[in-house]
Amino acid sequence: MSTAIFTFDHTQEKINKALGVNESYMDDLNSKTKDIIFELKVDEENKNMKDCTASQMIEAALHEYSYSQLVILAGFYLRDKIESMEEQALEKYMKGDMTGIPKDLIDKIKGSRSSMSIDGDSLPPGLRDALENLVKGLSELREQEEEDDDDED
Repeated sequence: MSTAIFTFDHTQEKINKALGVNESYMDDLNSKTKDIIFELKVDEENKNMKDCTASQMIEAALHEYSYSQLVILAGFYLRDKIESMEEQALEKYMKGDMTGIPKDLIDKIKGSRSSMSIDGDSLPPGLRDALENLVKGLSELREQEEEDDDDED
């Protein structure tokens, strides 16, 4: 799909290729963003950080970025929001609270968790033995702490 600004190719992994822009365009955007943040947040004279309101950031963005750069930044903002919502859903899921989490996201969480699990039989013998010794040592430590707690009573 093509627009006046971008030529989209969602099969591309690199963002500049997916948007149909040169890598230097993205480098310039990154550099400009760093400069704007530095200008907004760093007081060079006093060598400390300045406070900055959201409205000041928006005003700086309005004056410093082109329309196409703002569209890209908005896309990054949306991506970050989605990732944050997924992390919050994962935290809820880990606590056993699945209310308000779409079934597709629960399936995605379950799938990613199962793909991250490690089968103990596939571990190298030295690592497996070390982990078994660690678990045994932790169990013994827990038992000792429980005995000490019982002795205090």
